Amino acid sequence: MTLKDTEQYLIHRILLHYNYDEAKSISKMALQFILKLSNLNYSLSYRNEVPAAAFTTIHEFINRLQWGEPIQYITGVAHFMDCDFMVSPDVLIPRRETEELVDLIVQENNHRSPITILDIGTGSGCIAIMLSKYLNDAKVFAIDISDKALDIASRNAMKLKAELTLLQANILETEELKFDTFDVIVSNPPYVMEKEKELMHKNVLNYEPHLALFVPDFNALLFYHKIANLAQKCLNPKGHLYFEINENRAAEVCEILSLNNFINIEIRKDMQGKNRMVKGEISNGKKGEVI
Repeated sequence: MTLKDTEQYLIHRILLHYNYDEAKSISKMALQFILKLSNLNYSLSYRNEVPAAAFTTIHEFINRLQWGEPIQYITGVAHFMDCDFMVSPDVLIPRRETEELVDLIVQENNHRSPITILDIGTGSGCIAIMLSKYLNDAKVFAIDISDKALDIASRNAMKLKAELTLLQANILETEELKFDTFDVIVSNPPYVMEKEKELMHKNVLNYEPHLALFVPDFNALLFYHKIANLAQKCLNPKGHLYFEINENRAAEVCEILSLNNFINIEIRKDMQGKNRMVKGEISNGKKGEVI
């Protein structure tokens, strides 16, 4: 079978679980990984025969994909911005929406040098690492509750030659961040309510870490309350707090920032037009206004 034929074969074997565009993208990622092909070489090899020995691995991939396992966990690699990150079921798979959050922070803070940054709930380290790489003279700290997640973040930092200080902590039990003050604090905290589980694709629900995804229905914004409260105590003058958010809770997150002495509060949409980011600037005690 040619590479083109093999790609079509994969697509149709997993179409029950994905739409056509998703199945095509996943099939390409699988074959690139198995055959060790770059994007360019993949295109150039489209009419070449796939080695017979590769089909054992191809069928193993198909079996795991048909159970809903994300391709990123099968390969152990997730692409984020212009880098490949190591991932496992101990960390969330980095999303395109989070790339937009990093882009926003870089655009708004590339004039600051030096700059001190804290990433709360770092997971794979994707936010912290890319900020370290894209912002000049950045001193970056990253916190996570999971020692397994911190191990993956550490490996990613070494692989991508990014300097981070990694700390294990349960942010909900932290009363004060004593190790530094910051120009920027960023977090993509858990924000999916338990009642929303039934709406989720099984490749997320069955494989990605629930600790990093879900919050109780009765207290869905607990991380935003806690982080905003901590942030107002340790942000430098004109410091900024950035959140990734549940698209349906933007107004409530803005209110949390306002009540915690932030001003110039803004809601930003992602490329799909959904409310996805909220940012605010620390004030000297006056309540914020939402922009």
